[in-house]
Amino acid sequence: MYDLLLSRVRLAVIAELVSVEWATFSDLRRSVDTTNGNLSAHLAKLIEGGYVTERKSFVRRRPQTRYRLTETGRDALVRHVEQLQAVIASGQPAEQEVPSPRLDEGEVEHARALIAKAWRARREALQTPPTDEATPGAAMARVEADLIRACEICEEAGASQELSVALGKLGHVALDLGHPDKARTLFGKSVAVARETDDPLRLAHALRHLGQVNHRMGRLDSAGRCYEEALDLYDQAGTAHPVDQANTLRPMAALREELGDVEEARLLWRRAATLYRSAGIEEGVRECEAHLSGFGTFGGRPVGRPGDRSS
Repeated sequence: MYDLLLSRVRLAVIAELVSVEWATFSDLRRSVDTTNGNLSAHLAKLIEGGYVTERKSFVRRRPQTRYRLTETGRDALVRHVEQLQAVIASGQPAEQEVPSPRLDEGEVEHARALIAKAWRARREALQTPPTDEATPGAAMARVEADLIRACEICEEAGASQELSVALGKLGHVALDLGHPDKARTLFGKSVAVARETDDPLRLAHALRHLGQVNHRMGRLDSAGRCYEEALDLYDQAGTAHPVDQANTLRPMAALREELGDVEEARLLWRRAATLYRSAGIEEGVRECEAHLSGFGTFGGRPVGRPGDRSS
């Protein structure tokens, strides 16, 4: 049988897409009856396998992702049904999904403690003036070692959510040490692991950081896709903290400004300012307003002034 279709959720997605040209994430979530995070993870597998294709766009200034069944997916469904019919006719039991292993809560708690310890140590290392050239490097080496150990524990325990967090924090340490390529790889792994969790906010958070490192490295298309998906997830969840949303809108606005889409950038800066204001983050409000004040008008359309882009 086709392994991708042995999952109830993935099979339900394919069955839903058979009857429509395109379906939004919300359409699929309602019909499949699962959580945002679980659906995101299964859709990622179907897209990777070539069974489903996705298209991202903006509808009324908000990002929207739509999904469509490919010919490969349609053929796989037909063959899957044929093989199920053959199994039923033969009287043999069908294959079942292997249940996920139970987490070792003691080990997972140890990993969480290591992550928290490492993050405190990183903050202290960044805030404390070095006594010599070797001090920052040695402190970061200890932080990195604790996070790597946390990753090992999480992998052994099957704790995907904590593993995604640890990988993301390792990505930040790589940036601290001046290794953006390594950071990009780590953030990418954090996103991949987050797709396997039932936590859309964790995935959105991981995507935001992957987008930022792509942005920093000049991979603007990749950065834009990450920001859009993160914003889509925050909107779908409906429970995101306003600062998390604002922290994604901010780099997205800067990206649109860099690409010359000033009208869209203006709307994004305004949304970010509103969210920062609601959370009482005055520094964020000031930054957004500084960008908005840098826009002029020409022929009735907003234009950006040189030198006002985000660093």
